[in-house]
Amino acid sequence: MAGYIGTQAVSVNTTSATITGDASIGGDLSLGDSDKAIFGAGSDLQIHHDGSNSYVTEVGAGALVLQSNGTAIVLEKSDGENMILANTDGAVTLYFNGAAKLATKATGVTVTGEMAATTMDLSGAAQIDGNTTVGTAASSTNVEFNINGVASKATRIQFKEGGTSKWLLGQGAASETSAFELYNAGGVMSLSVNRSTNLATFANGLTLTDGNLTVATAHGIAFGNASGNTRTIVSNLLDEYEEGTCTMAPTTSGSNFAINAGASGARYTKIGNSVTLLIDLNFVITNRGSGYIKITGLPFTPAVGYGNGGYSCFSFRACSAFSVDTEIPVHGWVSDTNTLFPEQGSTSSATINPVAASSTTRRITGSITYLTAT
Repeated sequence: MAGYIGTQAVSVNTTSATITGDASIGGDLSLGDSDKAIFGAGSDLQIHHDGSNSYVTEVGAGALVLQSNGTAIVLEKSDGENMILANTDGAVTLYFNGAAKLATKATGVTVTGEMAATTMDLSGAAQIDGNTTVGTAASSTNVEFNINGVASKATRIQFKEGGTSKWLLGQGAASETSAFELYNAGGVMSLSVNRSTNLATFANGLTLTDGNLTVATAHGIAFGNASGNTRTIVSNLLDEYEEGTCTMAPTTSGSNFAINAGASGARYTKIGNSVTLLIDLNFVITNRGSGYIKITGLPFTPAVGYGNGGYSCFSFRACSAFSVDTEIPVHGWVSDTNTLFPEQGSTSSATINPVAASSTTRRITGSITYLTAT
């Protein structure tokens, strides 16, 4: 059936109606489920309800554009609760259950609450007000904080106080230094445990305020070479320090010369390859034959020979075992790994003569200094 409503041509049949020109409907326009309101020559924009959900669909090649010349475009819940608020020439705000969580601004975005991300790529500066935690106690993988720089630029963490640089941690720029630095503008740095006990303080040097400095075996402390002297430096590495006690005892050399050793003691200090012993030896000379007294039980293997420092130094006090019972300087010749031969004089043949045999307890006290083989 065809006709006119006013000046508008109308064509109506049992399945459709075609209106040529504008139409004004004063009531509702009801469409059934999955029936569509279709717009455009290519049926590009379609609006319909499928019985469960409602759809506004751009099926063509263009964009679906929502425009407003008013104050905002608002996407809200049926009770008026905001979900998205896009202000004209202003912020766009995303809401969670009515609470604003992310809002754009002229310089970026503002996030209210927690931001969770599997990865994050920041270009430029970042300002974080508050605490930052990397990883959780439940993490099952390694947690790393990586700073990836380039060789000619600084790669470091900078701490400021009131906008002024106070502390630096990391590597400086090529114009500064390529070394890894700990820097404090105040001049003092401390290492501590549980923020209660300072282990070390750095201020024009290193001060250990608690604990010990431990150097691994076969390593040491290297000292610089002093200038102004003519010498050959063998080593400037202090690689060992040790204190302790050892068992040393007198014995004899030669025939028909016998002693009974009594209570004796010895303490030593080893610095590098230099050993100093403090000895207190007690014994009885039971038979005075030929030969002389030897002292055995050195705590470290000595150097042997004149060229290796094997000519050791003795300083005896209260030497009642010898014919000269006074404080005497004595040197000794190292003959094997645990024996020193006391000598008086400048040659190995000038030995100290022990006293004659008797029941009297003889005593040797003093110090011995010698060099170890290594």
